[in-house]
Amino acid sequence: MKELDEDGHNLAERALWSEVDDLAGIGGLTARWLEGDITYRPARDGRASGDETAEPAPVLAALNRAGFVTDFSQTGLPLTGGSARRAAVGGFCDERMRLNLARATAVTDLVALWFPPAVKSVAQAVVTLDAGKEVTWLGTAMAPDAIEYSYGEDLSLAGLEALIDAWQVHLFDPVWGRDDLLWPLLADVASS
Repeated sequence: MKELDEDGHNLAERALWSEVDDLAGIGGLTARWLEGDITYRPARDGRASGDETAEPAPVLAALNRAGFVTDFSQTGLPLTGGSARRAAVGGFCDERMRLNLARATAVTDLVALWFPPAVKSVAQAVVTLDAGKEVTWLGTAMAPDAIEYSYGEDLSLAGLEALIDAWQVHLFDPVWGRDDLLWPLLADVASS
């Protein structure tokens, strides 16, 4: 029988996160979470599923294994009744992956926001509307204390430092509902 914490999370799965000490390890576990192999991820509750992650989950898993640790994603949803989504992804990576993403996005009309390690930056852009109201934005980098608050309980000190020392990247398609540009580009980056 699985041992659970007070919130019903599998303790053995939760312990996996404390054993990783770099972006590659965090990305590998995030990929497993996206694929449903494990049910716990720091800063999130429950399995990665639903209409926002089910379709791009294989691309996101490959991207995590390639060095871009994702912490947000959503597919595009055309504007209907005042509700819409822009295809978007955000996360953490090293300089090599940031340069790969920069090269790949430079020749597209995707919007790429780059935040150097440990820099608090704000350049907000709405990526989700619900009944005409803005509900989700990209463009705010997590400050080191916010990363520590969200991940510190689960990651090793080295794992936490890897996130704090990483670039934060937010990519989104400026066209509401378009879903055939971001995901193929990210699949190409992950496989290169």
